[in-house]
Amino acid sequence: MNKSNTMSRIIKLGIAEDHQLLRETFIKCLNQQKNITFLVEAKNGEDLINKISIRKVDVVILDIRMPVMDGWQALKVLSNRFPLIRIIVLSMFHSEYHIIKAIKLGANAVLSKDVSMETLIEAIESVYEDGFYYDRESYRALHSNTINMNSDTNFHEIQVLTRREREILKLICKGRTNKEIAEILFKSVRTIESHRKSILNKTECPNVASLVVFAIKHKLYDIETG
Repeated sequence: MNKSNTMSRIIKLGIAEDHQLLRETFIKCLNQQKNITFLVEAKNGEDLINKISIRKVDVVILDIRMPVMDGWQALKVLSNRFPLIRIIVLSMFHSEYHIIKAIKLGANAVLSKDVSMETLIEAIESVYEDGFYYDRESYRALHSNTINMNSDTNFHEIQVLTRREREILKLICKGRTNKEIAEILFKSVRTIESHRKSILNKTECPNVASLVVFAIKHKLYDIETG
């Protein structure tokens, strides 16, 4: 679902991509969106970090293979020094291993470079508004990586989630916004926001992205059945 109509604020972007032609193509296409503007373009991770220290951005598009400072190194620095910036890893490396590694290092979305521009725009809007965007490949990678993993979270934390909270958790995993969840459940947005905070507190998840991982890990959400 395209969320651009629901947004009033302009999303400020940064990009780190060492191929100039590709970088300029992304900038040209995305700048055509009314709710998106590029503030920073960089040819490697070090260049990106230096520039966003001066010009603040909301979302960063990050390549992996770059000279000087590659995407993995940049991802670690960004997650530690700029925790409020959403990070979309966009790379030709899109195996299960690379997806899991990127998410563990703090990526809010992991996409292959062969995705459509429409998908990239949807990912930008989703990470900005919801804190994450997982395509089917990312969900499968998370599911595969956690299905046989022993839980490091007390099972009591799962049990104390109410029926309503589990219902809302599933909708969050589907990428629904607070407003959409409120409409589906015939509740106020404020009520849904309160439930969301309660879910985060009970599961001890710092953000929505980790909450999705938690839900998959504990079989509270299934990518096949939704």
